[in-house]
Amino acid sequence: MAKYRMTVCGFFLLILVGCAPKGTGPVFSPNPAPHGMATVYHYRLQRGLGSGAAFALISNGHVVCIIGNGGYYVQHLNPGEYEYEKVFQQHNPVGLIPQAIDNALAKPEHAYTITVEPDRSYFLKWSYSGKIEPIQKDVALKELQGRREFEPVR
Repeated sequence: MAKYRMTVCGFFLLILVGCAPKGTGPVFSPNPAPHGMATVYHYRLQRGLGSGAAFALISNGHVVCIIGNGGYYVQHLNPGEYEYEKVFQQHNPVGLIPQAIDNALAKPEHAYTITVEPDRSYFLKWSYSGKIEPIQKDVALKELQGRREFEPVR
């Protein structure tokens, strides 16, 4: 009986690991904004721990993408202050209807506020818990190598 229990647990673990969206777009290369605008890179490293967690990235009230397990998203912004909020995205293995209800009822949480200046780049690293941390350019560029872009929400 214990043998079957481990098999069933392993099966559900595999399902949960694959739940969070991964970047599927182009592989990272620097994408500077047009003159007079700022570039903000959001990224998350691929990890086993918390790999099922995903967050809707909300920028000044608009959902722009889903930050999943491993990938990046780039924004070109006019100078000014931007508030980022996050909404944890449920990945319900029971079915899409409970998942859609859970996600629709979730409340946005403040995640980060940034003031961007023209012709500058900013790198914001997301953790599996949804914490956002600013990262130095040289470190971020190394961590972004090989990452694929998250799809924008349309």
